[in-house]
Amino acid sequence: MSRQAPDRNGLPGQAGNAKIGPYADIIGLPHPRSKKHPPMDLLQRAAQFAPFAALNGHKEAIDETAGQAEEAMRPEYEEMDGF
Repeated sequence: MSRQAPDRNGLPGQAGNAKIGPYADIIGLPHPRSKKHPPMDLLQRAAQFAPFAALNGHKEAIDETAGQAEEAMRPEYEEMDGF
């Protein structure tokens, strides 16, 4: 079994090999750059993917509701302690 040397894209064989398939004609092309929109700087790009709280105040609302439910059930528990 003979091994083929990698092509300029690091893939074995020629650019038209089966792994590349229909994209063989564009594999070696440079990445397109927009003439209208300058590239976003890294700080702005990172901010796009920063974690965020989608539901601000949601945890607090759940905690408050749980506290109210506990308060509502407290008299029932106090009655049980009397036995």
